Amino acid sequence: MSRPWRLLDTGVRPASENMALDRVLLESCQAGAPNTLRFLRFKPSALIGFHQSASQELDLDYCRSEDIAVSRRITGGGALYCDQGQIGWELFVDRRTFATADMLEIARAACGMAVRGLQALGVEAAFRPRNDIEVHGRKIGGTGGAFDGEALLYQGTVLIDFDIERMLRVLRIPREKLSDKAIASARERITTLRALLGDDTPTVSSVQAALVRSFEEGLGATFEEGDLSAAERGLYETYKVEMASDDWVFETDRPSLDVATASAMRKTAGGLVRVMATVDTVRGRLKQVFITGDFFIDPRRTIVDLEAALRDLALERIDETVAGFFASRKVDMLLLTPDDLWACCTRLSGRSRPRIMNASAFDVLVVGLGPGGASAALAAARAGLSVLAVDKRRAVGEPVQCAEFVPLTMGRYAKPALVQRISGMRSVLPSGTCEHSDFPGLMVDRAAFDQALAADASKAGALLRVQTVLKAVLPDERVAILRAPEGGVERAGYKVLIAADGPHSAVARSIGLAPLKTVETRQYQVPLCRPYADTDIWLSDEFPGGYGWLFPRGPVANVGLGADRHLAADLKAPLERLCAVLAQEGVVGAEILGRTGGSIPVGGLRASLVHEDILFVGDAAGLTHPITGAGIASAVVSGERAGLAAAAFLAGDAGALDGYAEDMQDEFAESLARAVARREWLMERWHTPEAHLDATHKRGWIAFREYFAP
Repeated sequence: MSRPWRLLDTGVRPASENMALDRVLLESCQAGAPNTLRFLRFKPSALIGFHQSASQELDLDYCRSEDIAVSRRITGGGALYCDQGQIGWELFVDRRTFATADMLEIARAACGMAVRGLQALGVEAAFRPRNDIEVHGRKIGGTGGAFDGEALLYQGTVLIDFDIERMLRVLRIPREKLSDKAIASARERITTLRALLGDDTPTVSSVQAALVRSFEEGLGATFEEGDLSAAERGLYETYKVEMASDDWVFETDRPSLDVATASAMRKTAGGLVRVMATVDTVRGRLKQVFITGDFFIDPRRTIVDLEAALRDLALERIDETVAGFFASRKVDMLLLTPDDLWACCTRLSGRSRPRIMNASAFDVLVVGLGPGGASAALAAARAGLSVLAVDKRRAVGEPVQCAEFVPLTMGRYAKPALVQRISGMRSVLPSGTCEHSDFPGLMVDRAAFDQALAADASKAGALLRVQTVLKAVLPDERVAILRAPEGGVERAGYKVLIAADGPHSAVARSIGLAPLKTVETRQYQVPLCRPYADTDIWLSDEFPGGYGWLFPRGPVANVGLGADRHLAADLKAPLERLCAVLAQEGVVGAEILGRTGGSIPVGGLRASLVHEDILFVGDAAGLTHPITGAGIASAVVSGERAGLAAAAFLAGDAGALDGYAEDMQDEFAESLARAVARREWLMERWHTPEAHLDATHKRGWIAFREYFAP
């Protein structure tokens, strides 16, 4: 018998709470929770896609004046206006559920189920590619989806009622730019259950019940009403605060001057044609397009389809797209010709050309100036290439977000930043048994370590820039969009791009790659009460998905822990208990000198380290050890190899970039695969009686021979 699906109805909530629940449920699905169907509704909210800029997409002054909350989704796509007049539905499922990774096929299947649910209510709904649900050419629901590792989130809406004017105002379409006739024309593109069914409009619960039946039938599933687990509730309390913050909502914000409103009008024998669009002036692309007028056209949906064809289109492609659109279909127009619409649309391409500051081109662009990025920049510059290396932080290496240990093989790199030597490791098992093993290594000042590598890269000729944020990568153009410290926007051309921007890589996100699986860490720096030459490791069910540590660093110690937030929502309490025990034993002082933390990738290597002329290194490549969290050495090695591969490729070796990926596989794949397997084995045992057994942790920790057994 198949596992029942969970059915959740989370009711009407503020946008930040709904976004927090999306994140919790997607991460929970990734961790093995039951497939889930969730219904949700919003208090008045303006939602931008994960990659969008709030100030570009939304009229923020209008939102504030109307008490409309602004939030960022965890998925991509365009900006939306949501309120109680819409029902949202979401599927959180194993990515194998639809037996395909083709998002269009998934959209066709998921929308087909929603369509059948609406048809059961007496609505003649149909699927409109790519991802809309319509009734006689008028949109009644939009959908979209995203993969996250082995999980899929597919979500959609059903419009019960809708305020088109409010939507246009929220989405930065100025009210004064649209005539009453134009607004009426825009309204014709959308319909609602109330417009279709009038007094027979079903209740929210009736619509949800119809959708449940159609999803059960389409998925062959049985739904059981459920609730959040304790771990999910803990994550939710954390995420709802984070996702209500300006740091989240405006994370990828750009100045509003980067977006413009373009319009064109043409009087024809068949009537007046108006075209209005929002234009991304940095990327040189149309965003939203509205075509209105007093002309006649059949089929009526032609204009809706043309608007869809122009959405998110490069300005230089308007001409060919409009021409190709009319060449591929039969359209009847009374005294209006395809050339009239073509002429009006193509005028947009000359209205809002991108405003570009300091356009530049380099052989190699490096994103991120940690050990991997600095090593890549150094190797490429020494090979004679022109190199631009950027980092979003105020200073290279700061803030420090690691325990600052490197293996002896890093000795020549560690010399300028060496703090002390490490001789061994003490691994403390759940029973209290302590096993000592040789573990020679070096403790470094991580900020100084990174800064020394970056200084060498600069001396070799690389141009380094901090406080420079990657906004987008345009692979087809080999261009990166960067925001400079003073807020200006720059297009930086490259021949090879090296992504060294960590586990939450903006490069990976920009080109559509799935995020890496991560665990969270928290660390305090405290006084060390006596000389220490060993690292201490605590293996316990109190740190599920990770471990506790003490790394001595001269007169201070880094005491921290890592854990999987699906299993341990609170890292602060167990860390403070560990510090209190160590203080009581006289190992460390009670004063906390510094706090830090971060994310560590634990899913192993990316499926591909090379995407055309983009190479991934270090944490961004998934080269961090999934058990220990060690990643500095592999970052340096991969960065150097990537820089050399870029040089060879640009010198004419067509296979050099693929050769880099093969080298990384040969050097790291086996050990990382073993660590991933051990981690997955441990994940099945956390919070069970086995998690309290020494034998379990010996199997899952590198200091024991059981770890390396078949």
